[in-house]
Order: sequence, then C-alpha cells, then structure tokens
Amino acid sequence: ATTQLACRAKNKPSKNDAPAEQAPLTITEIRTLIETETKRIRIHPGAVTTDAIKPNTLTTAWTNFYLTKNNKNNSDTSSADGVVRETIDVLDENVTVELTPVKYRWRYGDGKARTSRTAGKMLPTKADVWEKETPTSHMYQKRGTYRVEATVTYTGKYSLDNGETWDTIPGTLETQATPLDIRVWSMRSVNVSGPCQPGNPNNDPTCKIQDFTIFK
Repeated sequence: ATTQLACRAKNKPSKNDAPAEQAPLTITEIRTLIETETKRIRIHPGAVTTDAIKPNTLTTAWTNFYLTKNNKNNSDTSSADGVVRETIDVLDENVTVELTPVKYRWRYGDGKARTSRTAGKMLPTKADVWEKETPTSHMYQKRGTYRVEATVTYTGKYSLDNGETWDTIPGTLETQATPLDIRVWSMRSVNVSGPCQPGNPNNDPTCKIQDFTIFK
C-alpha cells in the first residue's frame, strides 16, 4: 500500500529552467510525511481522577488513580481502551491512522513515579478505597498538596485502504492527561463519648476540635 502512495511525484530542480523532473517519493519519505502529520493529531487521553474523597486522601494508605474516559478527541473514533483512529491527508490521499496507548507514566508530585500498561480503573467497592494496591496507585508518606500527572505513550500504524492492510508508523507519540491536585491528610485516633459527625450532634467537646472537612 505504501508503494502506491510513493508513486506520487515530487519536484526536482532542473537545469537551464527546463521543466521540473518528476521523481517518485521513497517509502521512507512517505513514512516520514505520515509520521509528521500524525504528530499534529490532537489527542486528549482524559483526566486523572481517584476513588478517594476527591480531592483528598490519607497518608500511609493506597490511593488509586485512573484516567477518565476522554470525550475531547478530535478523531473519527475513540474506543473505551483509548485507541484513537483518525483520517489524515497525505499527498491528496486519505490515510487512516490508528494510535494505541502502550505506556502510562504516573508522577505523583512527591518525587515518586510509576509506569503502567493500563489507564487504571475505578475500584469495585468502597471497601477497597485506601486498602487495595493497584498498578496505578500510590502511598503518600507526608501531608501536603500534590499534583498527579500522567503521560501517555502511543504507537501508531496507518492504512491506505481503509483498514484492509496496515504499516507501522515510526517512533511514538506522547501526550499529557489533565492533572489532578490532591490534598493528603494524616489520620489520628481519639476517644469520644459517641459518633463524631459534621455538626457534632452529640455535642462532644472532643469532636469540636476535630477537622471533618474531608468527610463533607
């Protein structure tokens, strides 16, 4: 398929102002053109989110992060697994490009990072929050506010016959997800006379000095 597109001519300078000679593009040049056009595709891989009481979590507990499904891709199709299919124009020919996410690099804002093969997903039950480690989770050791970032790496392939046959696009494409700012708190135990809830219905003086903001 690439050979057919390579027969498209490009101008070569000629001597004595004679008409320009026509020479076919090489397959390498065609692939370079496709790679260049592919990098212009605008991809939004989604936004970082969490199962914790957003935007709050706790120290010494597993905080699960994942990417929300993106709805901002300017592409023909974007599947649930993040694969993007786009039609681009190269030398007046429609070229179908398919980009597949192969690596997710998570940076948690505290100097720690993690690489996964998945965008992560919501935990199955609330009981798993802060208890279950996942391929995309992180455990903070200190209180503070941190920015969680995710870089998604894509590999690509292209087709000149609407997906009947495919060739590989050289290199990879990286794009950034929308980051999440998360506050990390520490938890401590105190003895009280009854349940402590926002508003302190039992009027327990010990409850009054506790900060229950993150539970609202």
